[in-house]
Amino acid sequence: MIWVFGYLTAGALSGLFALVRNYDDLRQKFAFGKLAFAAFAVVAIFVLWPLFVVPAIYDSVVQRLRDRPKPAFKIVPRDLGQALSIEAVEARERVEDPLGAVPALPFGHLNPAWVQFKAGLAPGSQLSPFSKVHKDGIKERYVGYAEVGNDPVTRWFFTGIRRI
Repeated sequence: MIWVFGYLTAGALSGLFALVRNYDDLRQKFAFGKLAFAAFAVVAIFVLWPLFVVPAIYDSVVQRLRDRPKPAFKIVPRDLGQALSIEAVEARERVEDPLGAVPALPFGHLNPAWVQFKAGLAPGSQLSPFSKVHKDGIKERYVGYAEVGNDPVTRWFFTGIRRI
């Protein structure tokens, strides 16, 4: 029986909160119809308060999550491996598919993106393999190669992204 008392108390508090929020509007444009509607709304909220309160709390939480700044993807030195030359990376990542479904080029189907990335590198650049766990709503592991020598690391090439 105590749960009924708690349920109705929560409903009464929700109804009073709704009435206080709309008090100025009711006071300035007083009409019997508005007062009757307000009384009906308070009684409805008193009994059916979960139908009003739960969506309001949900919307508030979702809005707060949307407005939260997203963490920037940044590669730090602990994410990096041993530095390699471009030629070593290409030799390491050459795809050999016995069925011939993947081109026999560095990074296989990713080769056009690799050629574009490589074109932006300075001559004699060193690349370092990296593995980074990043959470931007979903926790994922990013792997690939980053250009080393400039601090902070601003250029990288993803070879895989996997949800954790």
